Amino acid sequence: MASGIVISAKGGTGKTTFAINLAKALADATEQRGLRQKQGVLYLDLDICDPNGALRLDQVGAASFYELFKSYETGARRGDLKSLCQVLKNDNFSILGCEVLGARQREELSQLFTLQTYASLFFRDLERLISQYDHCIIDTPGGGLVSFLPLLLGSDFVYNVFDLRDETSIRSSEKVLIDFFYFCHKYRSIKNTGTKMIQVLFSFYDDGKLKKYRNAITQRLEDWLVWNLEEGDRSPIDPWIPENFEWWRAQHHKRRRHSVRTFIETYLSERLRFLEGLPKSDKIERANDRGRLYIGSRFENLFRDGVRNIMNASELFLREAEFLEGWRQRGALAEISDFLTARVSPSPRPRKGAAVTT
Repeated sequence: MASGIVISAKGGTGKTTFAINLAKALADATEQRGLRQKQGVLYLDLDICDPNGALRLDQVGAASFYELFKSYETGARRGDLKSLCQVLKNDNFSILGCEVLGARQREELSQLFTLQTYASLFFRDLERLISQYDHCIIDTPGGGLVSFLPLLLGSDFVYNVFDLRDETSIRSSEKVLIDFFYFCHKYRSIKNTGTKMIQVLFSFYDDGKLKKYRNAITQRLEDWLVWNLEEGDRSPIDPWIPENFEWWRAQHHKRRRHSVRTFIETYLSERLRFLEGLPKSDKIERANDRGRLYIGSRFENLFRDGVRNIMNASELFLREAEFLEGWRQRGALAEISDFLTARVSPSPRPRKGAAVTT
């Protein structure tokens, strides 16, 4: 079993488009190759108050989390969370999510979710639910990583849908990368998150410009590391970066050099993977407006390159999930992130400090 969580800096980036189609691609591959061992694939819409996955999938009346959180409040016996899941027989996967609730229920649900006790119960229930499925794709609201931090840290794959439409979107998406590194460092004792990788999946980009975008983003992240590590007489903007450097240096004690430059040259290549995603297209804009599932019998609804890129992402997911399952069977959960890091050794070797592209 493997889980992937899809994050972004804001709404409207193609995050849900990617998430539901990745779930569909994984479900089809799991069925066709006879890989299903549990309940198949689950698509989990974690936008508690303003979900739209069910609307995209045209599932009117899908179950909400409202009754679940009310049961936490009243202390009533709550049923299996799986009873809220809805099986999409024509699409081979299940969903947990709902239509947007009324204003009063949204307000009440938002208040309940902010209570630590109820949020903890919710994440425990989700963990039990996810374990019943072969794979799970978790869709999240834009921004606010801290509100679903347990699932972010616990997921095997993390996808940042990186919006390239304008400079503001790019800067916001870069901030998500920095926040991800911060939380993984802060909670590095949990599931070896100190080496957890994030996969950048671009959206709304012009054909032929991905290399330029990758190089520019990598350079800005390198500059950010330099700014926090090489200004000797000034306090760093992000004080945790020097601490992260010291921790990284301790983990790489066998290396001959442990300089700041060594850290900068290797850190991003170990922690960051670039994937192609959803190119700029009128079709994707229209699809996001009306919402549908695109892979499968409705290939024409999603532009060709978008379908190909999602299929490639699903193949990578399945290939690495197989190895992750082997680690789990050995009880070596702490080795999972290290294994993923080892899997992205580039060939040929990229320029110094460049993030890995697949």
